[in-house]
Amino acid sequence: IIGLTFQPSDVVDESQGILVLRASNIQNSHVSMQDNVYVKTQIPRNLITRAGDILICSRSGSRDLIGKSSKITPDAAGVTFGAFMTVFRSKMCDYLYYVFNSQLFNCELGAFQTTTINQLTINILNNFKVPLPPLEEQQAIADFLDSETARIDGLISKINQAIEKLQEYRSALITAAVTGEVDVRLHVS
Repeated sequence: IIGLTFQPSDVVDESQGILVLRASNIQNSHVSMQDNVYVKTQIPRNLITRAGDILICSRSGSRDLIGKSSKITPDAAGVTFGAFMTVFRSKMCDYLYYVFNSQLFNCELGAFQTTTINQLTINILNNFKVPLPPLEEQQAIADFLDSETARIDGLISKINQAIEKLQEYRSALITAAVTGEVDVRLHVS
C-alpha cells in the first residue's frame, strides 16, 4: 500500500492532526517517534497503520534509505504513513519483517536498483523471490529472532550506558585536571 500524499498546508501541530510516519521515523529497524509530522486531512482507511504491518521506505533521494523497514508495533498503530513509504500487509509479516531486514533482501533489492531512480515499486516488491517455509516454521523462525534480537538489543543498551558513563568520567577527569582539582604531578613519571 503506497502512503498518503499531503500538501504543506495540511501540516498541523500534534494536537490537531494525525502522525505521518516517514523514512526518518525508521531507526535501526524500529519505529522512532521523533522528527514527527502531523497532518489534518482525510485519511483513507487502508492508510491507517495496523500492528504487524511492515513499513518500508520505498522512495527517497538517498539510495541507502530504500528498503529500510520496521514492523508496526501496537504503539505505532492507528497513524498513517507518507507517500514515500509503503506498508506491506500479510499473514506472514512476522517472518517477512526479518526477510526484509536480511542480506537476502538487500541482494534482491540491488538487482532492481538503477543509477537514476531511487524507488522500490509495488511491482518490484511483489516480484522478489524469498524463501517461504510452512507458516509454522516461519513463526518459529520469527519467534527465535524476536528473542535473540531482544537479547542482543539489551546487551547493546548496556554497552551504550557503560560508554556514556565512561565519557562522563573522562570529561570530569579532564575538568578536574585542568582546574587543578587533581594534582597531575603525582601521576607523571
